[in-house]
Amino acid sequence: MRARSLALAFSLAGFGLAGGGARVLHAQATHDEARLVFSLGVGYNFGQSLWSVTGQPYFLGNAADTFNISRRLREAMNIYFTATYFRSGMLGFNAEGAVVGIGTTTSCTDAAVSGSPNTTFVCNALNGTDRGGAAVLASVGPVLRFLPRAAISPFLQANAGVVIGAASTVATEVFVPDINFGSDLIQIYSDSHGGRIAPGFSLGGGFVGQISPGWALRLEARDNIVSVREVLGPTVRDGEEPASRRAFKHLPSISIGIGVILERKRGRRY
Repeated sequence: MRARSLALAFSLAGFGLAGGGARVLHAQATHDEARLVFSLGVGYNFGQSLWSVTGQPYFLGNAADTFNISRRLREAMNIYFTATYFRSGMLGFNAEGAVVGIGTTTSCTDAAVSGSPNTTFVCNALNGTDRGGAAVLASVGPVLRFLPRAAISPFLQANAGVVIGAASTVATEVFVPDINFGSDLIQIYSDSHGGRIAPGFSLGGGFVGQISPGWALRLEARDNIVSVREVLGPTVRDGEEPASRRAFKHLPSISIGIGVILERKRGRRY
């Protein structure tokens, strides 16, 4: 009887150890660790004020008005192509090309009216006009990720690079109908600078989730910092080039992307 009791006790202890060992081994299972990832994403950036000028003269024959003109960077869609390589679990290197929308919207109000409806008509035509624009932000920088073997991994990144091909944010003009049923180009500000290569930066953070061994979903909030020209003040008369300077403007945005994991370090399967 005693021998049977001892045998039963040892059997129960053995099952308990086996079950506990299984739980320990199961706890050691981990996801794959992505090392080389190529991502394609789309984003949406929120607009902000660009420049504002008070008391800009506009002449039409003997009539003259004074306009208050302002411009803002409007909301736009962005496209991102990102390559990320992690030499270690947490620290990686990121290279990115982003097509960033930097279109503008112009506002105009009469500050002093000459009495001519034609000058007021020009200001009304300017008000609300959109000017398209896009630039390529090419940048590189470090990436810091947390929980690299988890199903969802938070990350932070900081990139520096150049903005290429930005449209003019100074030139201001509008087409208005003429008496011959055509249209005349009315130019308020000219711009000789055109698109130039300028510094650019981006700061971002978000989450990457592995949706399968070879694919990942990327969600990110970021700030694209682009260098554009802003007008400093009015000209003596319309059609001239105003004093301007380069200034960094923040374009907060959100983005979503899909990534292909080309290289990974396998996690534990037990």
